[in-house]
Amino acid sequence: MLYQGKPIFISDSVVGSSKLAFDLTKTLLLSIDMADHNGPYDILIMKGTFQVMTDCIQRMHLSITRIETLEKVVLQAAMSNDRLNVDLENEKKGQRAVKREVFWLNKVDVAAKKSRVTAIETQTKLEGMVVELEAIIAIMVAEQTTWRLSVSNRAGMKLVRLVKRKNLFFTTSSS
Repeated sequence: MLYQGKPIFISDSVVGSSKLAFDLTKTLLLSIDMADHNGPYDILIMKGTFQVMTDCIQRMHLSITRIETLEKVVLQAAMSNDRLNVDLENEKKGQRAVKREVFWLNKVDVAAKKSRVTAIETQTKLEGMVVELEAIIAIMVAEQTTWRLSVSNRAGMKLVRLVKRKNLFFTTSSS
């Protein structure tokens, strides 16, 4: 029998040599390690037991390796999920901020339209009032001119003095 290309002799022992650290099933073939067990029946039982133990250890090692690999994958997926959740929350916050900004811009736009309409209405009213006042002033100027012409007698002069005392005299300024 060979181990790493070298023959295994009957005098070799796994227990006594660190160079022969290999599969436990091969130790059953070394007579020094099996010296305490006499009879082929004991050797067969132990050989089967060691083979099952070795198989179980190898499967357990593969399972542990597989579990560690799966744990790493799950951990990476959880970290990726957390990053995606944070990105999603930031995106939602950004969308809420944009919605608020659009809401306030719409409010400003509506207020600006209302103020434009109000300014146009006010301007129209003021222009109408200016026209009315110009008409009233023209009428007053015309009446004052005729009134001055008709006040030539003494009674008319008393009336003018009375109007001046009571501050009822209208003055006009040309615009």
